[in-house]
Amino acid sequence: MQAKGMDAAAIDTELRRLFTTGDLRLPSGQAYAYTLSEGQRLGPKLTNYRPHFMLYQPFAKNAAMGGDPATPQFPFVGPYENHPLSTIVVWMTEFVSPKDVTLSGK
Repeated sequence: MQAKGMDAAAIDTELRRLFTTGDLRLPSGQAYAYTLSEGQRLGPKLTNYRPHFMLYQPFAKNAAMGGDPATPQFPFVGPYENHPLSTIVVWMTEFVSPKDVTLSGK
């Protein structure tokens, strides 16, 4: 949608419409993602961000769990609150260095 020139508000509106009509289905199970490596790359202007876990929870709200992005030492909902793609973000205190990781069998 970004490639078609849609701005963030238009993308949000279109995603909500697609989820509401069922043309785009929500995942049926739990999902999580993690970014703990200092080797992460987020784009040309940002090299990495704080290490964190993201737990997929559709329509999660900060008020329901006491979350607040302004106090990230506790879990919070972001970047989309009360949205089909809501996630709970848990920040970690330090990165894992890729050079310190050893894969078993290697």
